[in-house]
Amino acid sequence: MTNHTTVTSTELPILCEALRYAALGWPVFPVHPDDSPDTPKHLRKSKRPIHSYSFHRSGTRWAASADVDFVRLMFKRDRHALVAITGGLDARDRRATWMTEPVLGSGLFFLDIDVAKPGGHSHEGAPLLAALTARLGALPNTLTSIGLDGGRHLVFRNPVGRKVVSRVLVDEKGCKLHGIDVKGEGGYVVAPPSRGRRWIDWGTPVADAPDWLLSLVCEQPRGVIESRTKRLAAGRSLVTTTGFPGRLLTLVKDAGREPSVDASDAWQTGDMELKVWCALRVIPADCDYLTWFRVGCAIYAALGEPGFTRFDDWSREAPAKYRDGSTTEKWRECGTVRAINPRTLFYLADRCDRSWRLVYRTMLAREVAR
Repeated sequence: MTNHTTVTSTELPILCEALRYAALGWPVFPVHPDDSPDTPKHLRKSKRPIHSYSFHRSGTRWAASADVDFVRLMFKRDRHALVAITGGLDARDRRATWMTEPVLGSGLFFLDIDVAKPGGHSHEGAPLLAALTARLGALPNTLTSIGLDGGRHLVFRNPVGRKVVSRVLVDEKGCKLHGIDVKGEGGYVVAPPSRGRRWIDWGTPVADAPDWLLSLVCEQPRGVIESRTKRLAAGRSLVTTTGFPGRLLTLVKDAGREPSVDASDAWQTGDMELKVWCALRVIPADCDYLTWFRVGCAIYAALGEPGFTRFDDWSREAPAKYRDGSTTEKWRECGTVRAINPRTLFYLADRCDRSWRLVYRTMLAREVAR
């Protein structure tokens, strides 16, 4: 299809904006409008993609497209839909990198600054962002949208060849800043004029993010060990943990050594129980329910029935959420899930802090040497 950018005066406002975004090369797709207040929580679809996990003629997830003709067709069919813009690398940058997911990115990423909502979450992102910029430096003036509730979306260019991870923003100390979400690779934001949202100044150009922000939002290259304060603190806390006392001696002896880049140094053996334990040290137990359940399924896949002790001990690290008997009930369900394997646990650990792999390698080296 060709991009014919002519917009008639009879087009719907949301369709007009969707066509404008598509003309800029930003892939858009329709999302469900707001639910009625009496809709049960498990049936709510507000802001969810209408075409979730289906690829349609666009060949991409959510049917996201920057083809003006296809966008017009989509939004004329879904006349009550809201418009969303994808984040992440654009098609040109994606071809030059290792990423091949069928998620068409816009070459942008977004900082979603939340505000507390009555009857909803109590996270205020603005004070956290102000404190962060006071420590690390100011953010450049960039294109910004604002909602009726005061929540803002700050738009930045996605750096070429680097993957911006969609998640809660983590500061330089490794602490999650609940109230500031990063929408990058595989993420999206609902854009104006949906839900009364508007651009503060549409003419403002999209800015490049400062280096300090990129260091917080971009995925680190494989094999690179980040020099963050959290990694040192994690190592010190592991030394005082009683889980594997004999192996913990290597953390003191070999502290600071990084993994070798020589393939011949790769270990030909492994210890699944040790690897699971190391991964659990960096995953917070007070996570959301879905993550908690996925961790349980991954532990079961790795260790079988004997892994219950690990799952239960880890769950107890969040006393505010732990309930006697809850892990026993859920463990039986974990044993029936076949779609989750141990790699899920290691993936979740990597997203929290990849230093656990250095800890595992070091402890395994000592075990092999015995």
